[in-house]
Amino acid sequence: MTITLAGCGVRLERDAPGIPGLRTAAPPPDSAALLATLGDVRRLERVAAASAGWGPRLAAVHRAQEDRISDVVAGLGVRPSSGPSSTRADGGAVGDLAAAEMTFATGAAPADLARTTAAHLPMLAAVAATRGAAATLAGHSPTWPNVTMPPAAVCVALLAAVRPAVYGVEVVAAGVRANAERKAMRSLLKGLYADRSRLEAAAGTSSPPPPLSYPLPPTASTPQARRQVVAGLLAPVVTTTAAQVIQVRGEAAPLTGLLDLWSGAVARAWSWGVPPTPFPGLSG
Repeated sequence: MTITLAGCGVRLERDAPGIPGLRTAAPPPDSAALLATLGDVRRLERVAAASAGWGPRLAAVHRAQEDRISDVVAGLGVRPSSGPSSTRADGGAVGDLAAAEMTFATGAAPADLARTTAAHLPMLAAVAATRGAAATLAGHSPTWPNVTMPPAAVCVALLAAVRPAVYGVEVVAAGVRANAERKAMRSLLKGLYADRSRLEAAAGTSSPPPPLSYPLPPTASTPQARRQVVAGLLAPVVTTTAAQVIQVRGEAAPLTGLLDLWSGAVARAWSWGVPPTPFPGLSG
């Protein structure tokens, strides 16, 4: 299942002059979260562009997010401020990309996103997931506020993607001989095992037993070929996680838990060769 990014075909002129005796139209739904997130990604693009390592690639991600959100905001007839973002702080000096990614403007935090409509939640949540992934790739595990695991039904759906990924990576890792590559595979499996355990515990009695067998991954005889196979195993975890976001709409803590899982899946996928995209797991 994939979720398509939604736009809005109706333009409302919010800056039209007032008419005596008529109430001024209320801001469109989600405008506060959209504008706050837009300000954040503009700030993050600047910080990432000035950062080393993953910085240039993350800057391109945030630039694409800015373009998309700007289009959505324009479609709602809302005019964003041309001034600086209304963040509490820059999230650290230039170079401290991980801290910047996890510093949310008022209106852009997970608890704010949970209150948005189904039309915009997937897009906004995907931005938040990339921020957690970016923090991880910048060298620091993100700290999410008020995390609880998603409902059992969501965890069961995620297990259906995580379990085959674990098996496939185990098969690929069994053929590795070089120490550095084996170390990377062990680190990847450690993260996948942790997610699998968390999901099984949260699913409880709803969790089905693991299948007796899984399809074997393609045979790969070189490090580059193995990376491609692993990337193909990790990508469905991202898509499956993204597909569950509407199931936790209106619930701040479970949404934050999903973002934790989603951002971890994105960080692993990107680090193993899945091309970074502005809204990972969503189509459009």
